[in-house]
Amino acid sequence: MPTLLIADDHPLFREALRGAVQRVIPGVQLLEADSVEALYALAEQHPDADLVLMDLNMPGAQGFNALVHLRSLHPQLP
Repeated sequence: MPTLLIADDHPLFREALRGAVQRVIPGVQLLEADSVEALYALAEQHPDADLVLMDLNMPGAQGFNALVHLRSLHPQLP
């Protein structure tokens, strides 16, 4: 079963992404984060995740900086 990490500070966006992904990939395991710090913790707990969907404009994200930092900590994450 694939595992996806969804990171967005807006609950409605997370809900929309969750619904879209579940329709396309039945049985997917979805893990959600509402902050950059929560995303880093999820990535640490689930380094074998298959995909990360991340809002680049979350508080603390500052554009691509959070993505670059996440990739430096977990280069295996797609």
